[in-house]
Amino acid sequence: MKAAFFTIAAFVTTAFAAPASVSDAVKTVDDIVSTDLGVKQITDSLTPGSKRSIANSGDVVEALGGLFSGVQTNTGALNSTVVSFQNGKISKKEAQTTAAREVENMNFKLSEIVTDLTGAAGLVVAKGDVDMVLNLVVALLAEVLATVKALVTILGITPQLTIALKAVFGIVANLLVLLIGLLAGLLPGLVAALSPLLAALGNGLLAPLLTPIVALLAALAGPGLA
Repeated sequence: MKAAFFTIAAFVTTAFAAPASVSDAVKTVDDIVSTDLGVKQITDSLTPGSKRSIANSGDVVEALGGLFSGVQTNTGALNSTVVSFQNGKISKKEAQTTAAREVENMNFKLSEIVTDLTGAAGLVVAKGDVDMVLNLVVALLAEVLATVKALVTILGITPQLTIALKAVFGIVANLLVLLIGLLAGLLPGLVAALSPLLAALGNGLLAPLLTPIVALLAALAGPGLA
């Protein structure tokens, strides 16, 4: 699994280098996810609208792949909203209101998978599925963080948007807890991959919103994994 860690670390460093624009940031994430993490190959193999109960690690991979595709729809809409504001097509207030609604839609999708995984237990874990889950989780969080960083930097933050984003990152933290409980062996890779991703954001505008995930990783890392 070490090779996978190095690939993910390279992905994190590249994806969060300062982009020239929102479109550059989105392209960077999309290109690296498609080529380095193999996430596109996973999501392309899914049947649209397919959903089943979580009985094994393959079901977890399928559920996360479907979530990633769905979240990409939300991030695409958010990026379009930011560009529309930059082009003067809509006001900042209109952009902020539209963005908050789209973040709430993302929140709903995340809540659905958390509900599905909450009922799962005693999964049979196939070889290779842990790495696939790790790649999907990192790709998902990187996609959301890159979009939200551009969103907050350009549109600013409103009370409505703050509430919606805090809810998203709170549910992501719950999702991570569930995945760690379901898939033995996921924890070391998750800490190794997500720690530099979050550290890349430093003490910027997103820092207060990321408290649930940062606190979770700090607790998970502990003396043995730090």
